[in-house]
Amino acid sequence: MCRNEEFIKEIFHYFINDPCKYTTNNVIKRHTKNLSEFGDYSFPINTQNWAQFLPPLQHLSVDNIFDYRQRCDDKFESITDHIKDFVQNSRKWTLQIEQAVINDTRCAIFLNRYSAFQLTLTTVLNNPNYGCYEGDQTYAVVRNDTDPGDKEPLTKYRCRVIQNVIVNLTKHLKGSTQKSLYVTHKSTDSGAPQGSTKILVGNVTSTDNKVLNVDATDYIQKRSVDMQLMAQHKYGLRVKNELFFQNLINSLGKAAVTIDLLEVRPSGSLKLNMSGCSTGRSKGASFILYNSARIETLLKKYDHGVATKFYPETPPLDRVDLALLKEEEEWILLFNYVLAYPSLINQTIGENNKLTFSLHLLCMFLSGLASTFSIYYARTRILTENRPQLMPALHARIYLLKSIQIILNKCLAILNIDPVKQM
Repeated sequence: MCRNEEFIKEIFHYFINDPCKYTTNNVIKRHTKNLSEFGDYSFPINTQNWAQFLPPLQHLSVDNIFDYRQRCDDKFESITDHIKDFVQNSRKWTLQIEQAVINDTRCAIFLNRYSAFQLTLTTVLNNPNYGCYEGDQTYAVVRNDTDPGDKEPLTKYRCRVIQNVIVNLTKHLKGSTQKSLYVTHKSTDSGAPQGSTKILVGNVTSTDNKVLNVDATDYIQKRSVDMQLMAQHKYGLRVKNELFFQNLINSLGKAAVTIDLLEVRPSGSLKLNMSGCSTGRSKGASFILYNSARIETLLKKYDHGVATKFYPETPPLDRVDLALLKEEEEWILLFNYVLAYPSLINQTIGENNKLTFSLHLLCMFLSGLASTFSIYYARTRILTENRPQLMPALHARIYLLKSIQIILNKCLAILNIDPVKQM
């Protein structure tokens, strides 16, 4: 189970001591915005909201869930004492609570950020299988590849892209039994093996809902031109090496097409505005990869600084003061992205193996990560001068950058997009 889901389960079981009543769609919510104001998690305290998990009529006899717990365990004199016990109990949980605050009708939970940084960075940097999880089944994608020939319609190409991404996603599942998946864009396709699950891919259409008979190669070429113009005019890319430049533009073009084709869930029809895509969809791929290049460049400069003795040797993670990661964007990068990556994989595949394959969530995740890092990069000077008082914070940030790089590259690898080393 993902760390986020495990923590929510631990909160639930603190109040409801019945494992059979737990459900992933319960009243405890994980926040992604305004974390310093509303908390990292929260839940309603009114027992009406917990009624489905309580014995019959119990929600009518007490006003809030803390009172209900107190009735079950009569050792607290006040709700203040109970909140202290709630926080203290979390010391044994997946994530530790720093503070729990009741605001009107909800209890806001603020995590102990130091312990969350320490636990998450240690796991990500030392576990190459971070994001994989155990389940009842694994899945094998039955290849439905045919030679595209000289011309390959965009719908068929989209089907092939989705099939390859699903192949990569299923590698994150570890189970004892195997089931076959068959990806097709034809509702009448009879080629699916017996017993396999068919995943139907929607058509690529124009804005007037007509199937778009555009060759995939032509569309990739068009997006490559779009990306070249954006790289030169928005990001200031200059041609220094013609071969490197052409390979980069080709890579950016394919990445842009992949993001374009995955912007809606696979079963949905995808509308493309051929005349306006250069001002709309291209920002996603270029922005994501530009920030990927930023991270690569920062880490490369830092490693060069260590190699040339400009910076001291990097201390082991357990000797780095992660409490120095105090910027709000640093916490958002960890909580919403590094810590949340296993949850993303679970939700993308489909919780409880529902096989929804909501691949658009990967695109949204990457876009959000790039946006947050861009804000952080603009506000924070990461590579500082070599002064003794600045090195502890620099080392903490380098470890955070390395973990972000790992998560970013894992997502790009799932999408079969190569990270950009420089721009």
